[in-house]
Amino acid sequence: MYYKVGLISVAIAVLMNGCVAMEAAGIVGMEIDSAILPPKKQRSYNETTIQRSRSSLEQMLSMGFSKQRAQKALAATGDKGVQLASDWLLSHVHDPLLDDDSPREYIVYLCPVGELQKQLLDMWRKSKQCGWMASHNYFPHVTLCSFFKAENHQVAKLHAALRVSAESLNKDVTEIKLDYFSSCNFIGLFIDDKAIDGLVQVMSQFEKKAASFGVQIRKKKDLHLSLAYQFMPEKIERLEYLARSIELDAPCRWDIRLYSRDSRIAHCSQLRRVIHPHFPRENDELQLIEGDFLSLQADKAVDDNLDEWYEGTSWLTGCSGLFPGNFTEKTAASETWTMHRSYPIIGSSGEWKRVDDQQDIANWDETSSLYERVKRSTLSLNEPTERIPSPHLLKPVDGKAAVFNNFEPLPLKTSSQGPRQLYIVRHGERIDFTFGKEWIDVSFDASGNYIRHDLNMPRSLPKRAPQDFQHDAPLTIQGTFQSRILGEALKDMSISIDHVYVSPSLRCVQTAACLLEALNLEDKLLNIEPALFEYMGWYPSTSPVWMNSNELRKAGYKANLEYVPAKIKLNTNETIDTFYKRSYSIIKKILSETEDKGGNVLVVAHAPSLDSCTRQLVGRPPRTQSEMHEVLTKIPYCSVAVCQQDLNIVDKWQLIEPPIMTFAHTSNPKYVWKALTN
Repeated sequence: MYYKVGLISVAIAVLMNGCVAMEAAGIVGMEIDSAILPPKKQRSYNETTIQRSRSSLEQMLSMGFSKQRAQKALAATGDKGVQLASDWLLSHVHDPLLDDDSPREYIVYLCPVGELQKQLLDMWRKSKQCGWMASHNYFPHVTLCSFFKAENHQVAKLHAALRVSAESLNKDVTEIKLDYFSSCNFIGLFIDDKAIDGLVQVMSQFEKKAASFGVQIRKKKDLHLSLAYQFMPEKIERLEYLARSIELDAPCRWDIRLYSRDSRIAHCSQLRRVIHPHFPRENDELQLIEGDFLSLQADKAVDDNLDEWYEGTSWLTGCSGLFPGNFTEKTAASETWTMHRSYPIIGSSGEWKRVDDQQDIANWDETSSLYERVKRSTLSLNEPTERIPSPHLLKPVDGKAAVFNNFEPLPLKTSSQGPRQLYIVRHGERIDFTFGKEWIDVSFDASGNYIRHDLNMPRSLPKRAPQDFQHDAPLTIQGTFQSRILGEALKDMSISIDHVYVSPSLRCVQTAACLLEALNLEDKLLNIEPALFEYMGWYPSTSPVWMNSNELRKAGYKANLEYVPAKIKLNTNETIDTFYKRSYSIIKKILSETEDKGGNVLVVAHAPSLDSCTRQLVGRPPRTQSEMHEVLTKIPYCSVAVCQQDLNIVDKWQLIEPPIMTFAHTSNPKYVWKALTN
């Protein structure tokens, strides 16, 4: 399993799932028509790569991640952007080695792409009929160096060094000629001397550049592509037949690739793929998520003929525990590697460029789906203790209405005569988390006019200075869709909304507008409340610039011009404790000023709001920063928290089960049409 850039509908903070294609869920810049934008100064690859890594790190630091964790996550995910690195951290929040500084292990492969690769993979799959052998631990490749270690902060330099070294390949090396070789314990393909000389030269330069920043690499000079080794002697005839079926002159492009692996995976005795989910029944059991990988201790191995329990470590979460062996199957060790960079160097046509989206080796949508399952399953296993079922889920007992914590079961459709309900909603997908903060640089011309260059980008934006969007990002098209789906779901459950309060962030205003439109409440006024804004500790240098109510009105949003916001000052040096107290204060004010009119209250704000606005309301103490980060990972876009008032006890509220279903979806990476020209 390899990491690929992709969208994961993920909450900002520190616990788990998905992107995965950051071209769709993350941070990489977008291709646009150069005729539209003014010319930009071209930067070297080395400068661009290092700058992108620094940008990703800065964003993660601003989100509250520690520098050590942010660098570790970026290294573990191939420096593919903030979204994917956040997903990795979110899923590893309970990993006992999360704060361990042990470096990852790296290796450089030469990989075939095209018809030859298809034939090699076909042989690789069919050879499994001859029993598992060492060659099945890795996909077809040529090893260019031994495994080496690099610190997490050196990853960007490593990428740049490989790019520059790959570009130095002798232009006379235009193809690789292969020769078949077979012995009693090895079957493979050897590379011609001319190609070897060129590749060794490339790796010599990479070796030298890496040494300049403290990374020691040992290149290989005996270059070959292994087809089968460590097999049973009686299988050699079948294996030779399969190997000789490969057309050695089949069309092929050769890419030089950098991979890395977790040191725990490197030294495990066996890697297992989860084929059946399992929810722990005892404290020592490991939760199994279908598609995850489990590494076993160096001296252990699963006997597929025995239904026994084994101890393993999850690739997705880093957690360890016992698992039933018959719920897993043996798989290749390289399934868990991260592909950092891939550069076509031999047999490629057209412009020389980096390739990140190799569909033949990396199923990033599956990775994204795995992270989504981590978040959903973790949520189901770690629900807050104060949470109670929604009234419509309570079943009668002995012909009488069920009572849960003194809350009577009531129909979900409520009115001013029934118990009030408070709905707190997180906004939909935001543009900067999807396209990276660089989206502003490529989305406005010299006159400040907005230019749309992706179908997931909004068709238009309110007229304002481009830099004002820096900390006040709008929704994507996907975000507006999520908001409407949520509104339709509330409508289907006959939920009534009587009062609407919204954070001043544009993405929250847009979410509220779309949601209300789906509820047929588009004329409902929006009370814009700055005190509902998210944790100010994420904005240490400057406060966001928001549109005021008059500007929102001109942009087509129903802002209430008569609403007087709370006199609560926002400070850039805000602490977590102060943030929770601020959130509690504004919620009490909102509930108090709507009490006489009665009815349900809708608050559209941010991921932390679902917890910070309800935590003290239900009688719980504020969380610490690490506790808040853990909760945030369970709050994807358009999540809903629902509190219900006790009719018998004044000012008593309780969290209840949200009345609507969850809305999970997979990723959709950016389409690069030029891949078809290779």
